[in-house]
Amino acid sequence: MKLNAMPSAIQLPPKDLQKYTSIKNMLEAERALQPSDLDAIALMVLNMGIMNDALVSIRTDGVVLVSVTAHGQVHKSNPANEVFARANVAVKGLMEQLLMTPKAKALIGSIAEKVEEEDPLTAALKARSKRGK
Repeated sequence: MKLNAMPSAIQLPPKDLQKYTSIKNMLEAERALQPSDLDAIALMVLNMGIMNDALVSIRTDGVVLVSVTAHGQVHKSNPANEVFARANVAVKGLMEQLLMTPKAKALIGSIAEKVEEEDPLTAALKARSKRGK
């Protein structure tokens, strides 16, 4: 399997490059990206692929697998359930880190407002502009 030559420590298979590029372009439209963001995007795309593969198994084989043994039928959870759950948690965490959720964006916005309110230079400039009126 040939891997890509993108500027990331995490190499993606060609089938994931379009999703990587799409997410990268979307984030670049919102904000400037750091080099570490590229690795986070690549890791998120890999985990999305793992989620999709697990989902195919769950849809094909079912949530519960049934096998026949000498003792009769045995029901056990499809291992893809756990794979899907873990990849889902990873994707959600990476989305938070990349500021792709409303909650993360709101948190950053509130921190920026708080910093601006507490910034002594901003306070001095505001006080000066009020004196001039």
